[in-house]
Amino acid sequence: MKLSKNKQFLRQWRTQFHQVPFILRYIKSYPQSFLKLDGCHLLDEEEVEASQANWLRLLEKFDRPLDKEFFKPWWVPLEKDRFGLYLDLSTPGFTLFQTIFFPFEPYAWTKKIMFENMTDFLASADETNNGADIQLFENEGEWQANIDSLFKQNRELGMSGQIEPRPIEVDDLFSGPTSGSFMLLDDELTIKDVNSIFLVILPHDLTIHLIDFCTDEDLTQEVHQKITDIKSLLFLIQSSGFLRVTSYEFFFVPTETGYVKWADNVFTIKYNDHWQLCHIRSRFETFRWFFEKSLRDDL
Repeated sequence: MKLSKNKQFLRQWRTQFHQVPFILRYIKSYPQSFLKLDGCHLLDEEEVEASQANWLRLLEKFDRPLDKEFFKPWWVPLEKDRFGLYLDLSTPGFTLFQTIFFPFEPYAWTKKIMFENMTDFLASADETNNGADIQLFENEGEWQANIDSLFKQNRELGMSGQIEPRPIEVDDLFSGPTSGSFMLLDDELTIKDVNSIFLVILPHDLTIHLIDFCTDEDLTQEVHQKITDIKSLLFLIQSSGFLRVTSYEFFFVPTETGYVKWADNVFTIKYNDHWQLCHIRSRFETFRWFFEKSLRDDL
C-alpha cells in the first residue's frame, strides 16, 4: 500500500523532525535576535506537526518547475501565517534560512541563510546578552552576490531582446495634465508632451542603431552597442526608470529608413513609410482619447 506523503516524510525524517519543537522553544527564549525579522510570528511547539502536514500538501500542488525543483519536503516552515523561514532537516546542524523570490527574468528562488548550524546559534545566544547581539545572515555577502548575478542575467536577457516589455499604463505615456499634440509633415511626425516610454507605440521587432541614450546615471558605450531593436530599448528605458531618461536617439536599419529622437518630452520620428506614420498617429490619437477620458473621470 502506498504511504501518504506525511508518513513517507516521517519514515525518513522522524528523528530530526522531533527536534524541531525543542529548537523552536530555544529560539523563542532569545527573542531579541528575531526582532530583526519584520513580521516574523513563529509557530508554537504544538503547531509544528499540523503545519508540516500542510506544507507537504502544498508541495503536491506546485505545478511550476521553478517551485517544484526548489522547495523540499525536508524543509520545516517555522512561521504561523506565511512560508518564508525554514529549518533544513537534511543538514547536520539544522540550517536556518529564509527563501526570497527574484521577481524578474530569469526568475529564481534564493536561500538567505541565517545560521548554518542552529547549535552554533544557541551557543551564541547563551553568550551574547540574551541573543541581542547575535549577527544574523552570516552569508549576506554571498546571497547579495547571487542577487547581483541574477540582475546581471536579467540585464543581458533584456538587452538582447529576450524579455517582453512590462505592461504600460496610458497615463505613463503623457508627461503632464495635457494630452499632447502632433504635427505630421511629409515623412516626419512630431508628438509633444509624451514621456520616453512612448516608444512602446512602435513595432517592437524593428531593428535600430542606438546613437544616444541619456539618463541621470552613466551608461557605457557597450550598452549602446547591445541595443539592436525596439524591444531591447524598451527594456533599457523601463529598467532605468522611464522618468529618469532624459533623451535618446536612434536610426532605423537600414539608416535610410529614418530615425527617432526623444528629448524634452517631444517624440520625433522620420520614416520613409507614410502609411506607418499615419498608423502611429492613429495609435497616438487612440491613447490620447483614453487619457483625456481618464482625466474627465477624475474630475
